Amino acid sequence: MGEAATGLADDVSLLRYNIGGLSYIEKTTMGINFHNWIKDTRQGAIGVILPKTFGTFGINFTYFNEGEITEFDENFTPTGAIINSSDIELTLGFGIKREIVGLDVFMGAGSKIVRQNLADQTATALGLDLGILIRKGRFSYGATVQNFNITELKFIDREVSLPETYRGGIGYNNKIGRNFK
Repeated sequence: MGEAATGLADDVSLLRYNIGGLSYIEKTTMGINFHNWIKDTRQGAIGVILPKTFGTFGINFTYFNEGEITEFDENFTPTGAIINSSDIELTLGFGIKREIVGLDVFMGAGSKIVRQNLADQTATALGLDLGILIRKGRFSYGATVQNFNITELKFIDREVSLPETYRGGIGYNNKIGRNFK
């Protein structure tokens, strides 16, 4: 659903899908989610959006824990050891709104820090998200670049880039009945 959210970007989850929609949110908003997933994996997030007169701020914290993992050697034989793996991400963003040739244009940027832990190795990297959301009537168009690498994750002697992602989407917002948007 990330591609669909790129074009809609109208709730707190936009901090994970298209930060360009930040200034579309007009009221202070908080979103919290958590779920136990496959076997003993867990995922959660908390995001807050704070609209101000000169722009909108957002902060999002996401984590993923893979639970206990059986360690294998190079021959795929279990070693008997149990290891852990987890990821956390903190994003700080800012967005503004401008009217350009009759269109509402929302632009946002966010810096992020990503920390990955695998067994006894930990790596940290910095990234950048950029996004735009254009609205005209009930239609919206969005585009984003996520995880533009500032630094790379470095495990022992190997560096790995964050997965740089380019995405676009189109949304249509239609009311369903009187009380639903």
